[in-house]
Amino acid sequence: MDFAKIDLTSADLHIHTIASDGEMIAEEIIEASEKSGLKTISITDHDGVGAYAGGAAALQKSADRRGLDLITGIELDSEYMGFEIHILGYGIDVAHPVLSEHLADVQSLRKKRIREIMDKVNTNLGKKMLTDKMIFPQERETLMKPHIVRELLKNGKFSKYKDASEWISEKCKSKTIVPKLPPEVIISIILRSGGTPVLAHPAYYIGENGIELDKMIAELSTFGLEGVEVFYDYHGFSPAKFNRKDHSSLISMISNSTEKYGLFATRGSDSHTLTELTERNPPRLLL
Repeated sequence: MDFAKIDLTSADLHIHTIASDGEMIAEEIIEASEKSGLKTISITDHDGVGAYAGGAAALQKSADRRGLDLITGIELDSEYMGFEIHILGYGIDVAHPVLSEHLADVQSLRKKRIREIMDKVNTNLGKKMLTDKMIFPQERETLMKPHIVRELLKNGKFSKYKDASEWISEKCKSKTIVPKLPPEVIISIILRSGGTPVLAHPAYYIGENGIELDKMIAELSTFGLEGVEVFYDYHGFSPAKFNRKDHSSLISMISNSTEKYGLFATRGSDSHTLTELTERNPPRLLL
């Protein structure tokens, strides 16, 4: 697929399902995307392809019936200069053995880590605070810290997401570490799986551990990076960190670096709920 030819005014290439840290199932996304006027979408769960469990072809047929072009996708964790970054993979073979082996390793460690955190939460707050039914629904493939945070918020143990997250980090640390592979390895996994690697929400990395975004994009492009998620609502996600009035100049800066190294631009809402998907589409981020 020629990603440079995708009409970004009707595309959302960054959506999550219950298979990772979202709350939607794939069919709900397809239905809501049609109603929102989208034409091209990608479901990109963290370290997992559970949304395509019934077969990517079957899901694509469902999208076709609604006039949508569904691109298979994933969002993989990586580490650059000691800081966590995310790399999107589009057009992947969701059953490719190279990808499957990587995901099996990561998901096994994620599950073990969550078990350890659950045990410590229950020790601190009561043995029935977190149950398997809450944290391990059948559709969930990738276990993540937000799953525990949300349950603590629902149970009224914390009023703010940040407070719950920090409490878990301080009081409920796990022994299990889930390694984040360097970007050259993650990019290689995506490429070998037939996919196209794209750097996700790059503004989050600016200044972290001395990261220079232009230099970062240049380096990742030598590893095979092909695109950058240029259009993203940073202020909407992180209003304490990003000012709406500076949004246009931020997007322009990222766009300039993307073009400088011959990469294509994408746009993603990073939606995790139906409300987010509806409110963030059709795209209003092309400034």
